[in-house]
Amino acid sequence: MFVLSRYKSSKHNLLPEFLRLLDLIPSQNKILESYSFGMKKKSQIAIAIASNTDYIIADEIFGGLDFETVILVQEIFDILSKKKIIIVVSHEQNTLDKFPSDIRLMRHGTLTHFEGSPNELNNFIKQDGVLHDKLVEIQQRFGHS
Repeated sequence: MFVLSRYKSSKHNLLPEFLRLLDLIPSQNKILESYSFGMKKKSQIAIAIASNTDYIIADEIFGGLDFETVILVQEIFDILSKKKIIIVVSHEQNTLDKFPSDIRLMRHGTLTHFEGSPNELNNFIKQDGVLHDKLVEIQQRFGHS
């Protein structure tokens, strides 16, 4: 409730609903330090949704979540993305596969739009600079039987 009090747009009544959906009701009155990493992540998701801002920035949102919760959060974000901006920040290809629209790539301190699929992004990165040189070195050193 403390975090929600910082946002005028907060819908406090949404918090218990999302705590229930994310299976956090039994732990809601425990101190945050006693939570597992996944429970902390679920709390962040519930609070972000209940804050009712025009956007949600979700940094590495799926780390520490069980498979069922990942599916649930994907569905929640899919519904919410029709009403607000959802920015998913990730270093994992699996996350890009789940949210393939409007991919932005941070390179050399600059954020650029990437036209293409997550798989094409993977291939693009493999062909660029230092990583390409390392991949060639690995192939030369270890690729031959």
